[in-house]
Amino acid sequence: MKENNKMNESEIMLGNLDKVMRQLRRMPIGTHKTSRGTYRLLKKVLDTPGISTRELAELMDIRRASLNEKLLRLENEGMILRNKDSKDQRIQLIHLKESALKHMEKIKETRVEKSLAISDILSEQEIQDLSFLADKLAKGLEIFNTENKEDNFRKGEEKGETVYE
Repeated sequence: MKENNKMNESEIMLGNLDKVMRQLRRMPIGTHKTSRGTYRLLKKVLDTPGISTRELAELMDIRRASLNEKLLRLENEGMILRNKDSKDQRIQLIHLKESALKHMEKIKETRVEKSLAISDILSEQEIQDLSFLADKLAKGLEIFNTENKEDNFRKGEEKGETVYE
C-alpha cells in the first residue's frame, strides 16, 4: 500500500513539473522559435566565440552529425557563421551573427522577466528549496538514466543486436 501511495505521489509531482515546464515554454521570445537545445548551443558560442564544431559537440554532449544539422539550420536562418580555421582547413569555427546576438539579448530579457515573476510567486526560501530539490532530482535521474543506458546496452549486446548511442 505504501509503495502505491509513494508512486502516486511521484506521479503527481512529475505531472506538476510537466505543468511548470509547459508554462515556461509558452513564454514567446521574439520571432525565432528557440528550443532549449538551440538556446544552449547559442549560449555556448556566445561564451566561446570561434569555438570549433568538435569542441562544441563535446561541450554539449551531442554527436557532431546532430550538431551540424542544428548549425546548418541556424546558418540558413542567418544566426551563425561557420569559417574554416586558418591553421587547419578541416576545422570549422563558429561565430554568432548580429541577429543571434540580438536574439540572445531578447532571451536574456525574457529570462529576467520569468525570474521576477517567480520571485513574486515563491519566497526566497522556497526558491532555494526548489532549486536544491530540482538539482538533487536531476543528478539522481542522470545516474538512473546512465545505469539504465548501460543495462540496455548490455542486454542488446547479449541478444546480438546492434546497439547505437
